[in-house]
Amino acid sequence: MPIFLVLLNWHGGNSILSSLTTEITAREKLPTTVISSIVLAGHVWEEENEPLFDDVHAGALETSIIQAYWPELVAQADLENLDFVPNIEPAYPQSVFQALGMYAVSKTGVWGKPQKANPQKGRVVIEGVVKEIYSQIISLLGLIETLS
Repeated sequence: MPIFLVLLNWHGGNSILSSLTTEITAREKLPTTVISSIVLAGHVWEEENEPLFDDVHAGALETSIIQAYWPELVAQADLENLDFVPNIEPAYPQSVFQALGMYAVSKTGVWGKPQKANPQKGRVVIEGVVKEIYSQIISLLGLIETLS
């Protein structure tokens, strides 16, 4: 069975990790990739729910996952008051994070609608992400074995 390195990341820093994996593969001759779990989570969420256009940080998706696995960390009474979507157009969220930081844009750290969170949806998202990561790793192993 071939050996390769997989970096799993939830969000933030994915562009840097992509560059790093390319360099590791080239310099060390160790096949390396990064799997962005947040992208997979967004796809799983949108298969069953409304699109996440403005759900960037601590919104419906991430709050659903926290409610599913660590419900004691979510203060339900506060969710209605935390809904916040900043107007940053025409900038992109990642550019805003990098240039300004989250708390310059949102004093609470919320960028989305956490009141739309649902713990059952959070569990479905994580289960879907795990299946997708497994599938990607198996596919990569097959390709590495075939092409090496």
